[in-house]
Amino acid sequence: MRTSARPAARWLAACTLAVAAAAPGPAAAQPAAAPAATPAPRADVAVPFYTPVHALQALYSLHYLPRARAFADTSAALATALAAGCDAPAPRGLDTARAGWRNTMVAWESLSAVQFGPLVERRSSRRIDFQPPRPELIARAIQAAPAGEAGMARVGAPAKGLPALEWLLWTRPVAPRTAECRFALAVARDLQREAALLAQDFQALAERDWGEEAEAASTAFGEFINQWLGGIERLRWADIEKPVRSAEGRPVAWPRHASGHTALAWQARWQALQALSAGPALPIGEGGVPIEAYLRGRGLNPLADALGTQVAASGKAVASLGDGAAPQATAAPLAAARELGALKSLIEKRVAPALEVAIGFSDADGD
Repeated sequence: MRTSARPAARWLAACTLAVAAAAPGPAAAQPAAAPAATPAPRADVAVPFYTPVHALQALYSLHYLPRARAFADTSAALATALAAGCDAPAPRGLDTARAGWRNTMVAWESLSAVQFGPLVERRSSRRIDFQPPRPELIARAIQAAPAGEAGMARVGAPAKGLPALEWLLWTRPVAPRTAECRFALAVARDLQREAALLAQDFQALAERDWGEEAEAASTAFGEFINQWLGGIERLRWADIEKPVRSAEGRPVAWPRHASGHTALAWQARWQALQALSAGPALPIGEGGVPIEAYLRGRGLNPLADALGTQVAASGKAVASLGDGAAPQATAAPLAAARELGALKSLIEKRVAPALEVAIGFSDADGD
């Protein structure tokens, strides 16, 4: 999304950018329980005042870097599990690979909930999560038997990444010691390479001295607000509402339905969005500062209250979808989409203007 704002206003708007707490490691890939509602701030407790430099540093070091590392670790474990499963004498040797795919998918959903920085620059979502996969292209790629990074570079996005692996592990499913299994391993190693590069890029950004780049930090804040809004809209429309509206009497083609992890993916994505959106203000250097806390730091308590309330309502609706397979009915998903739509509207109509950030458009916007 593009953004424009007056430099001085952007500086003030960025002063308390919300950033999430560190993501869980690979062993804790399953989303944690949603946090309790934010308590009302005491009148005698000062809210920290953040500069854009503090904001961007915290965003990269406390939110993105831990999640990028988790994604790199889980994707490496997935490739190892597939290598062992493809050499196993029986199909049950691939059970560990399925568990590895699940952990990698959850780590990816958490990392990519708000697509920012290297995720945008590298177009990682297309490389990693092109949906839906194209079985006919996967079949051609299996016949081509691509080897290594150069070989996988010639495979189109619809035939690789997490959706293609999901199709190979659940819909196919692949058998050990076959060309299909060897291709699945090649896809997993391709994911591992991209994940390692993302972790490397976020490491560099976390170590960067943003104190020397105040204007760049201010500009990045506006970009982040746009991408934050885009992440909420992507969950609302592309993942939840659009599949229902497109079904037209047919079974709903939910994302992640082949593996039975549709709702789990929604929860992982939402929890990252929620961590960036609502919560208490913490002293500088002691944790992330969600946008609700930023608004309080600017003295905008009524707006902060409204944001916290709507985030809580959205979280309750998303939590009602569970953390397993796709819902059998559409009432609850559509209710969740309505709450997410109300959150999107609040950000567009009240939060962004308060931050003096202009909202643009991106692929996350509904059509």
